[in-house]
Amino acid sequence: ANAKAEAARVLAEEKKARRRKVIQERFDKALAFLIMLSNIDSKEEFMPALRDGRILCAAINRIRPGIVPKVETSTLKSRTRLNVSAFLKACRTLGMSQDQLFMVDELWDEEQENRNMVKDAIFNLASHVMEMETYPGPYLIWTQKGADLVELFGQNDTSLLETPKRAMAKVQ
Repeated sequence: ANAKAEAARVLAEEKKARRRKVIQERFDKALAFLIMLSNIDSKEEFMPALRDGRILCAAINRIRPGIVPKVETSTLKSRTRLNVSAFLKACRTLGMSQDQLFMVDELWDEEQENRNMVKDAIFNLASHVMEMETYPGPYLIWTQKGADLVELFGQNDTSLLETPKRAMAKVQ
């Protein structure tokens, strides 16, 4: 009985570890999408730019130019909150629902659950832009095959993909 319980515990732990790995891979792909959109070069520069909302505003302005007309450059938390709020408002303007997004404070919160909300929102944005007729790219297209994520990036490159839906058909 103890051996069966131990085997079940080990299997459950392995399943959790695989799930964490898939979540992290998904987030890494979504971050790559954000980096491409925002033209942030350095990894060191990335996390502070994400937290102060500059990378979020740069990305959403690339998706819909001018949707966030003023991006704060101050490092004061009260000013950076304005960037994050503007990004979230722009996402809702583009048709995303609040349950696909995060709350402003969750970006700075250290709790894993809130960080996952931010990760999911970035991934949701990458997914949402595939449905936008006027958005020329780049796209992050993924599908899950086993525990692996397949991705295709494209930016007005018909040799890589003609439409997000056609690219999805190629990887499924």
